[in-house]
Amino acid sequence: MTIAEAHIDLQLGLDKVGSTAPELGVVEADLWINKAQLRYIKTHYGKNNLYQVGYEEIQKRREDLKGIIKTKYGKPIISGNYYKVNLNDLYEDSTYITSSVDEYMFLVKVQINTSKGICSVTSDLKIINQDKVEKSITDPFNKSTYDYPKGYYEDGSIYILTPNFIVNNILITFIKYPRNVKYGTQYPVPTSDIEFETSKHTHDEIIQLAVSLIVENNMSQRIQTISMSNNTIE
Repeated sequence: MTIAEAHIDLQLGLDKVGSTAPELGVVEADLWINKAQLRYIKTHYGKNNLYQVGYEEIQKRREDLKGIIKTKYGKPIISGNYYKVNLNDLYEDSTYITSSVDEYMFLVKVQINTSKGICSVTSDLKIINQDKVEKSITDPFNKSTYDYPKGYYEDGSIYILTPNFIVNNILITFIKYPRNVKYGTQYPVPTSDIEFETSKHTHDEIIQLAVSLIVENNMSQRIQTISMSNNTIE
C-alpha cells in the first residue's frame, strides 16, 4: 500500500463511522498513521496481542515485522568483569567506523564471538534478570562462560558478564524505529512521499488501528467537553 492509498483508506474508514469522524488534513492524517504504526509494532513485538505471544513465537509476528528487523555490530567496552554495549551506538562493520543509521527500538537477540585461550566460539547471549547477576558471578554452576555467555539489560545497554574470557565481536539483532510515513507531495509546501517499511500485509491493519485511535480520541474530547460544560452549570 502506498502512502496515497493509505490516506484514501483512512478516510474511507472514518466515513464508515459516520458523524463521529473528524475532518483531517493531510499532515494530521500522517500523524495518526504514524501513531498507529508505532502502536502496531509495540503490540506485535510484545505479549500484548490476541495470541499473548511475542515476536519470536509465531511465524506471523516474524513476517509482520521483518521489514524493520536489523542486525548491526555493537561496540564492546570493557568495564571490570563486564563488557558494555550501548544499543544506541551500533555500527555497520566490525571495525566500528560506519555508524548505523537505524534507531534501536526493541531487542530481538544478541550473538557474540568469545574466546578463552586458544578456544573461540560464537553463541547467543543468555539475557538474565538483574536479580540473577550475583549468582551468575559467584555460583560455579551458573557462571557466565565463554561458550554459554550471560548478560543483562540496563538503561539502553547490554552488560555481558565476562569473568575469564574475551569478547571479540557482538552482533545485535533488533527492531528499529520505522521511518515516519509522509504524504509529502500533498503538503502545503510539497516534499517527497515517504512510504511504509513494514510488510505489505500489515498496512491494512495499521490503517484500521489509525481509524480506531482517531475515533477514540474524538470521543474522549467530546466527553471532556461535555464534562467541562456540566461543571460550569450551577
